[in-house]
Order: sequence, then C-alpha cells, then structure tokens
Amino acid sequence: MRFFVILLVLCAAPLAQAQPDQRVLTGTEWRLVSLGPTGAEQDVIPGTNVTLRLGEDGRAGGSTGCNSYGGSYQVRGDTISFSRIVATRRACLDQNANEQEHRFLAALESASRFRLTSNRLTILSDRARSVLNFVNNSAPDPDDRPPRGDRNDPFEILASYYEAINAKDFRRAYRLWESPETSYERFVAGFADTDRVRVLVEPPNRSEGAAGSVYAEITAIVVATTRAGTDRVFAGCYTLRKSNVRESGWRIYRADISTMPPGARISRMLSQGCRNSQ
Repeated sequence: MRFFVILLVLCAAPLAQAQPDQRVLTGTEWRLVSLGPTGAEQDVIPGTNVTLRLGEDGRAGGSTGCNSYGGSYQVRGDTISFSRIVATRRACLDQNANEQEHRFLAALESASRFRLTSNRLTILSDRARSVLNFVNNSAPDPDDRPPRGDRNDPFEILASYYEAINAKDFRRAYRLWESPETSYERFVAGFADTDRVRVLVEPPNRSEGAAGSVYAEITAIVVATTRAGTDRVFAGCYTLRKSNVRESGWRIYRADISTMPPGARISRMLSQGCRNSQ
C-alpha cells in the first residue's frame, strides 16, 4: 500500500526588477490561453490567436484574433497599465470571437497588476476581478507537458491531480481527466469550499489492456478539509487509462467516489474501493 499526503503552500514568485521595469516583459510574444472572471476563466475560442507584444519603447500591440491593435503601456514594479489602445475594425466571422475581442481589449484597458512566472504572464484587471492568462508563444505550453513524476505510473498521475488541486491550479487538474464529464467552471466550483486535500491509495486492483489501451484501477480514500476546518471523507475507485497507440501517458478515465459516513473504518473503505468496478 502506498500513501500520499499532499499539503502544499503557495508562495508568490518574486518578480524580476530590471531597469527599466518594462524589460521584464519585453522580447516575447505572449499568447492568450484563457480570460474571464478570476478563478473561472474560459479558454480562448478554438481557431483564434490572441497575442500581446510589449516593446522597450513603451509600445504594446498584437492581435485580438480578428484585428490587429496597438497602444502604449507602462510598468512599475508589478503594476501595469495600458492607454490609447486602437484596433482595426474588421468584424470577426464568429460572433463569439467578436465578444472575446471586446472582453480582451476591455481587460487591457482596465489592467492594474501582473504576475510573471517562468513562461506564463497573468494580467489582472478590474481590481483583480478579471484576468488574462498568457503563455510564451515561442515556448512549449506547460499544459501540454506531462505531469510531474513518472507519467507511466498511474499513482503519480493521481498524486499530480491532488497536488494541482492543493495548489489551486484547477486548470492543470482538469486537464488530467481524459474526458471530463463537466465543464471547467463547474469543476472549479466543486472545490470552492475546499482548503486542502489528502489522499490514501492502494496499489491497482487490476491493470489490463483492451482495444489499444491499458486500464489501472486504484482504490482511494480522500480527506477534504473545508475552509471552516471540518473534514469530509470520500472513498471509492479511480480508473486511469493509457493509450498504447499514442504517447499520451496515463489520464483519469473514470471516478466512482462516494461520501463516507462519520466513523467509517479505513479498512472497510479500502476493501470496498474497486470491488464492484467492471
């Protein structure tokens, strides 16, 4: 039996302090990957390429996905502001892309602060109520990289999943599902009252192949501590799948998890975990 206890503490990464301050953001084309209310961002519309490029001369520009735009910007420490933004007026063929363009430009005009971590840039707008998430357009997207640890070990994938939840990196956790049964917004809302999680797992009950895939079943007990400090216990079976056709690593295929009554014995919860899985 293997035991993972995952308790993470998030610390804000210090921002580089170059002179002038603009240089921490220049020399890179930033590609927008999501935008919207903080904590409930939506991915950019497929097929649209929204970019931002910041020059050392204080000029900003890029593409809205439908039009090109330009303007001025100023950085001081971790604050950022944009002004005199002007865009071309070609209408998008997709009405949703038009709306995305409007939201993007409005967020730039109300920008106040930014965070820079590795190849990611986050711009906070409207008093941090909305956010623009960018990645370095010339670097591999971190969301496309395999999870931490050994992606050929289903235990590591499950550990990565709960590690991401503890880190409040819900987009990363969401991407570890092969075919999520709910929207990203509903997924995030499900953890609104969760402060941290711990998980106890047993070795796979069964690992077998079928039609070009390998499946692993892992019995798990999850203890979710709420923001109020109370614990809720869940137990059941995670099924993970790995394709033998393409090099994609393990992903969470299905979860049969139920709430456990107070005082339930660990041995009983473990014995029932994957007992009825097909």
